[in-house]
Amino acid sequence: MIWSDRSPSQVKSQKSKVKIRMGTFLATITVSILEKNENIEYSTLENLLKQKKWKEADWETFNIMLKVTNREKEGGLDTESIKKFSCLHLHIIDLLWQKYSDDKLGFSVQSEIYYSLAGKLEYNDELSQNFGEKVGWREAGKWLSYSDSRLFNISQPEQGRFPVTRYWQGNFFVNDIFFRVETCKLKHISISAINRKKF
Repeated sequence: MIWSDRSPSQVKSQKSKVKIRMGTFLATITVSILEKNENIEYSTLENLLKQKKWKEADWETFNIMLKVTNREKEGGLDTESIKKFSCLHLHIIDLLWQKYSDDKLGFSVQSEIYYSLAGKLEYNDELSQNFGEKVGWREAGKWLSYSDSRLFNISQPEQGRFPVTRYWQGNFFVNDIFFRVETCKLKHISISAINRKKF
């Protein structure tokens, strides 16, 4: 399924169908919803997450976000592109990370941790450092580098460790993402618990 060359009414109809199917998606992350979505392919990310290849999955997540925002030529994201980032795609990315980490990873998980440290979404160096310590991005008072094997070579990552958004664009980007998570109303949902329910 590729969403392109459609009239506004077709777009509206298709997005409505996707929203209706979100309940099933939450329970099983079905293949149908993971097919090419507005020209965005999610099967590679899904397979990497299944195999617990965290670094490759992290980089694939970043590349997907570049495609969604049409910033592949720029090679990076900025505050404005994050403010306008598709809520649908943010949900899909977040739910994939949750699904294949037993609810431990993803943007909504990170946002929940970040909010718990300050009681509100804001940015300052101390809060950023505390968050880094909490999710394993910092050790012994220092930030781990993206190339540091300690960052990714772990079988059981800490709650909220990935995706490692700070390494994509810097600390400010983390805060931008969490504001978008709040705007898009992403929630840390126990997918394992949902899977035990019948639909």
